[in-house]
Amino acid sequence: MPPVAVVNDNVEHTIAFGHREGIILSTITYNDDGVIRPIFYRLSPAEMVVPYAAPEHPHPRKFAFDV
Repeated sequence: MPPVAVVNDNVEHTIAFGHREGIILSTITYNDDGVIRPIFYRLSPAEMVVPYAAPEHPHPRKFAFDV
């Protein structure tokens, strides 16, 4: 799937799909009355790390999705 630019209200971002990572959101910006403010350069749920309540190893941090 080729990258697709999306403009929604004051937020602009690009959506792409990779065979390994799945959905990828990139160059997310916010238009604040004419001032373009960058929010994220690249996001992928496969790279997301979630803190868990159990402090013992290996539970403090786990990847949300194994790739």
